[in-house]
Amino acid sequence: MHAILLGSTAFAGLLMSMPPAFAQQAGPSASPPTASARRSERQIMFAVPPQALSTAIVSFSRAANIDLVFDGAIPAGIRTQGVSGAFALRDGLNRLLAGTGFSAQVAGGRTVRLINANAANVGGPGAVPAGAIPLDTIDVQGNSAQSPFGPGVGYVATRSVTATKTDTPIVETPQSISVTTRQQMDDQQPLNVGQAVSYYNAGVVGEDNSDSKQSDQIVTRGFTSTNYVDGLATPVGTFVQPAYDPYMLERAEVLKGATAAVYGQSYPGGILALTTKRPTDDPFHEVFVQGGSYGRIESGFDTGGPLDADKHWLYRVTGVGFDSGTQVDHTNLSRLSIAPVITYKPDDSTTLTVFANYRYDPNVGFWNKRPFAGSFVPNAAGYRIPDNFFTGDLGFNKLESKQASIGYSFEHKFDNGWTVRQNLRYMHTSWLFDSVQDDSITGTTIVRDKFQDINSYDSFQVDNQDEKSFDTGSLHHKVLFGLDYQHVDFADKETDADAPSLDLLNPNYYQPLPAYTSADTYIDTRQKLDDLGIYARDQIALGGWRASLGVREDWASSSTTNLLNNDALQTQSNAATTWNAGLLYLFDNGIAPYVSYSTSFLPTIGTDASDTAFKPTTGQQYEAGIKYQPTFMNALFTAAVFDLAQQNVLTQDPNNNNNQIQTGEIRSRGFELSARAGLTEHVDLIASYAYIDAKTTKSNNGDVGFRPAAIPENSANLWATYKFTDGMLAGLKLGGGARYLGNTENTANTYTMPAVTVFDAMASYDFGAKNPSLKGLSLALNVTNLFDRQYISFCTNGCYYGLRRNVLATLKYRW
Repeated sequence: MHAILLGSTAFAGLLMSMPPAFAQQAGPSASPPTASARRSERQIMFAVPPQALSTAIVSFSRAANIDLVFDGAIPAGIRTQGVSGAFALRDGLNRLLAGTGFSAQVAGGRTVRLINANAANVGGPGAVPAGAIPLDTIDVQGNSAQSPFGPGVGYVATRSVTATKTDTPIVETPQSISVTTRQQMDDQQPLNVGQAVSYYNAGVVGEDNSDSKQSDQIVTRGFTSTNYVDGLATPVGTFVQPAYDPYMLERAEVLKGATAAVYGQSYPGGILALTTKRPTDDPFHEVFVQGGSYGRIESGFDTGGPLDADKHWLYRVTGVGFDSGTQVDHTNLSRLSIAPVITYKPDDSTTLTVFANYRYDPNVGFWNKRPFAGSFVPNAAGYRIPDNFFTGDLGFNKLESKQASIGYSFEHKFDNGWTVRQNLRYMHTSWLFDSVQDDSITGTTIVRDKFQDINSYDSFQVDNQDEKSFDTGSLHHKVLFGLDYQHVDFADKETDADAPSLDLLNPNYYQPLPAYTSADTYIDTRQKLDDLGIYARDQIALGGWRASLGVREDWASSSTTNLLNNDALQTQSNAATTWNAGLLYLFDNGIAPYVSYSTSFLPTIGTDASDTAFKPTTGQQYEAGIKYQPTFMNALFTAAVFDLAQQNVLTQDPNNNNNQIQTGEIRSRGFELSARAGLTEHVDLIASYAYIDAKTTKSNNGDVGFRPAAIPENSANLWATYKFTDGMLAGLKLGGGARYLGNTENTANTYTMPAVTVFDAMASYDFGAKNPSLKGLSLALNVTNLFDRQYISFCTNGCYYGLRRNVLATLKYRW
């Protein structure tokens, strides 16, 4: 395939800057800009040395923010003298093609072709000139597949804003980024975000103990992630946590390593960044129904497009609802979620997108904790609690979650080159958890407790950004200045008491439960958090060199009211400076080695024995790696080594056992390999491997040298699909994969959970491939844990069973 894909701004610039003969073919009103107009166009810094035209086009397209898919069919003997310096897109393109015998042509509103300028135009209007190399028609949308907010192409995304808050090619970003594309989610049908990003992703561990409350929480390089949606934080309480159905997302990204210089207070392991679906320039409609294991029934829709002929107003509405049993008896999982979005684009310089989201989970699955003796090993009497056994009480069993948010994303590009943005969101989330849980098992008697958690939070975030690109001598700069603020109001009440025991062999699920007393409530707090941050970044290009520098200052404060202690109020304030730096060299063949350094901080609530407020934890990461984005295929290969540490970790005070001090340190070192590729038009592939050496390096708790619980030292994944495009099997796609999770330790490092390999499979059929009247209709079958492997996922304060085999059948219609 020969295809140049143009982002919306790049396409507009190219259309306005074509040589006269070609610009006129795009429409009678498209006249060439004057010399003064060209001087006022955005200047782009090019550093394309003399070389073969087939490879030079790739370097040029990256500098001009043009995505290129190219198979190398241009004769190898055709060379360019290159482009060096700052030029408008038109002038740079003319210099690139000068003397090659080729030129760019716009043939119709959205088709770009590379033409042999010396060939005769034979065959009448619209014919391809003899000797020309035509490009496949590409529908260039304002929200193109390879925009940093788009779904990606196949399993590969090439651009992101997550690491820098600016539109930057991933291959030019000196830090590890992995993107779960929309196609991957469609193929694999993950039940939750944790599965979407942890299955087939190097160094990422999801909460695989259940399909319930922790579904959006992941661990990256040995540390808990900080979560963001559409560029803004989603704070996490003790139990309450925002959750997004994978169907509502366009893509899910994991940025690995310390990120505070970009986002402020965060864990050192990285962030999970979700992008929700946005309006499209062209109409799009989809409905589906799904059925599967445990009586699951689900339906959803996704529709969008322009509201007016000029496409100034665009909309999109996505909704999903389901009800299902789970692998644990007497428990259910159900959800209703809807997300209307509207975009207003009065001109090419201004965009306002308003997002709303509502999610109600009346049943949030199950809480899968089991005692060690009775799950990982049999108890003294030789009994284990089966993974499907319900240990609770049906008279006190409620897991309910609600979430609602509204916000907007605004961008305006000024004529002087500055671009301003503002992202804003208000979110409310609540959680109710009533559960009778097992604590231990003696013989066949399960000892239980009655637990309740009621919590909620309200959050407000706003992020203001100013961006501009300019040149200083031979250096091209992309600078970003920002100011952001977040406020969180969080309430949490937790109560625990004894509950009647349960006979494993003759369970009674409706026993009389004692009422709570005031003494049973051990947490009843309200906490308010505020964080104000200012930041600056500069991304510098010189030839193939890319340097990234960022610095940030944060002022964080908190006030905690303890309602159990006469409304005692505790306040705390912290300030922190964080920074990062990276250096990368991009070769013309798509290979990009890099090094980077980044820091993090995270406030720690509480005081030591002398009532001195705890300092924030601090983190640092050293990373080196190499990325490879081939010029001849849709693929991205990455390798990285890292050294990550967190200081000021709480540990026991040796002089006062009832208090803690901040002398602890946790370190994580390792390396990761990852491949995402469309190997051919038939085959897509994901492969990854991670080695993580994580341990406690300083502590007064007697755990120096311990591995963090549930973090495998080795993990590996492989997934591939094959799509039949002709013959009797045209329209059929088959896929499968294997997930290997290495040995993990419990919290005390007294026992080791063995490694496990789990297999998954899928098959889908596009009815329109053989019957055009059925275009858009498809049927898919997905199976996770294909061979129904029973295993312990991990053990921390208890042990948790992994998810058993799950089968889903999906009938979908698109038009």
